Amino acid sequence: MNWLVLAVFLFGYVSNLDGRVGVRVSHGSNTINHVYRYSPATEIGLEVGDIILSSDGHKGTSHMTGPCGSIILIKIKRGKEVYNYYTERRSWKEVSD
Repeated sequence: MNWLVLAVFLFGYVSNLDGRVGVRVSHGSNTINHVYRYSPATEIGLEVGDIILSSDGHKGTSHMTGPCGSIILIKIKRGKEVYNYYTERRSWKEVSD
């Protein structure tokens, strides 16, 4: 197999795994401290101060990234209320401000 073809294929595959929702969380916590303007997070109404309880059924933010185009379930706490949101992961170029 041509190594260049393999490298291009693998780069495309790895790049496709870099889907994001468009939030930044505080170090050491799951509290959102920034929501990117043109992101899925903005579209579903996530806000600074929301606490991410789980992503795709896993505690915290460990599964926030994944394949571009994949659907993610995000469970957040806002004040005393808990909300579930579904959204699509997108490439970093589509999510950033």
